[in-house]
Amino acid sequence: MIIEVEESYYKHFYSFLQEVEPELRIEEDVDTYIYDLIEIADRYEKKATRNFLKINVLPAVAIYKALLEHREEKDALRLIGDYISRTESKNVKTYRGKGLISRLLGCYNGVLYREMNRRKEGWKITWLYHTRKETACNVQECLIASVLNELECARLIPVLCEHEHRLMKSLHNGHFSCNHTIGNGDDFCDFVFEEKL
Repeated sequence: MIIEVEESYYKHFYSFLQEVEPELRIEEDVDTYIYDLIEIADRYEKKATRNFLKINVLPAVAIYKALLEHREEKDALRLIGDYISRTESKNVKTYRGKGLISRLLGCYNGVLYREMNRRKEGWKITWLYHTRKETACNVQECLIASVLNELECARLIPVLCEHEHRLMKSLHNGHFSCNHTIGNGDDFCDFVFEEKL
């Protein structure tokens, strides 16, 4: 989980930073923060949950906290948001491929259902309906939001939420909506997917 991992969130972020703000060096600060964050992931029993935090959440927290040592909060959030937007095309392509394969196999909503249903530990998800053409669920507890709130990084929640929504939307060529989000202060997120036939 630490920075020596060759293909890591950190390595890619530092490359991005070298391009947009070459004078900004945060590696040592990030190192300090990430060592303190390891125990957050280790609390969880399931390997998938620990990996989700280590790959998607805790690196963003360490980088955010390190950036705050050198930049105003709005600039730190902007840098992280810009980095995510620039690098998420690979993930979007992967998700879009999954959606395409599922449509070809006639199991479109199965992919959506599996993607959300994998989120058990740290999440509370209520399924409203799940049919071949439509899937909808409410997320009353979000692992991302819970961890970021605990670490006093609530301002990061909307940034990561927006990323999640773009990935979900890329799963298919139909309609995706999320009118309520925990990241924007609501009590739940409401995910609705409708296949465009």
